[in-house]
Amino acid sequence: MPGIVIGVVFLPLLFPDGRPPSRRWWPLGLAGALAMAVPTVVLAVRTWPLRGPGLVPQNGEDPELVTTVSGPPS
Repeated sequence: MPGIVIGVVFLPLLFPDGRPPSRRWWPLGLAGALAMAVPTVVLAVRTWPLRGPGLVPQNGEDPELVTTVSGPPS
């Protein structure tokens, strides 16, 4: 998610000189930062129980949240 937001929002917003075109664009930068941070925090909180031994499948299947985030095994 952060890579998509950086590519879609911040690259055009800050190109070519690294600053927004004017002060009016500041809310777009804030919205982009929130769009990057909120899903990252939600995903981190939801996957907190799946750390260490919780990531190792006991019955040969991955936990539901792991398959939801990363997709089915290829």
